[in-house]
Amino acid sequence: MGQTYKFKLQRLLDLREKEEDGKKIVFMEALREKNRVEEELKSLEDSFQRYSTVNNNMSVTERKIQHHYLNLLNSTIDITQEKLKTDEERVKLTRKELVTAQVNKKIVGILKDKDQAAFIKEENRIEQIQNDEFALYGFIRECGRR
Repeated sequence: MGQTYKFKLQRLLDLREKEEDGKKIVFMEALREKNRVEEELKSLEDSFQRYSTVNNNMSVTERKIQHHYLNLLNSTIDITQEKLKTDEERVKLTRKELVTAQVNKKIVGILKDKDQAAFIKEENRIEQIQNDEFALYGFIRECGRR
């Protein structure tokens, strides 16, 4: 057993691992951005709910200002909802790319495992043959001494 195992496709495996790591980073960034937009949307909706109640004690200018503010909030909510939809699509796309990268890495990993198992099996077979020869030589020497 003087040989050490060396995987012939190790560079490919390393490349696939780097690709997977890059896809993980992109996916996490997309997910983080989507979560940020969701929080922003929730905050805008909460603000809209808070200021949408009509107070009879307000003056006409205060009501007008409130109305303009609610219109602005409503348009901002619409824009944020569109951004959320695009971010959700981006998350789906990056998730799909990540899964593909993980599958590609797993394929090469399985090839490595099978190749390593075959190498170990061959090494064990060679060692067993050597042990059998040693046992045979020992037996022949014992028979020759009698």
